[in-house]
Amino acid sequence: MCWGGVSRLLDAGGKVVVGDNQIGGQEIEKRAITAPDAVKGAAPIGWLGIVAPGAIQNSTDAFFLRSQFRSLLYAAVLALVLSGIGAALLARGFLVPIRALERGAKRLAGGRICLAYSAPGQG
Repeated sequence: MCWGGVSRLLDAGGKVVVGDNQIGGQEIEKRAITAPDAVKGAAPIGWLGIVAPGAIQNSTDAFFLRSQFRSLLYAAVLALVLSGIGAALLARGFLVPIRALERGAKRLAGGRICLAYSAPGQG
């Protein structure tokens, strides 16, 4: 793990134990570190401080962020398309027996009362 640029380990009082003590005006987000057997609401034994970068530092960072955004966009579009296909298949599966029931109801309404209806899969 890289301690320095973005990470700091703080003790229970918030004093920096590992990492650069100078934050440089950046906001630090603290996450509590508790003992594995600690009860809920127990005081933390320390803090993990993470500094979010203020801006993109160089072209390599910008390239990485663009590629991450592009990959996320592709994944979102793929998920949307697959969920649309799945919804269409489910709708079709629900509509087949409903339409058969509708046809039977129309025949009954037309006066054909000697009609046998078998559920799909019942033969």
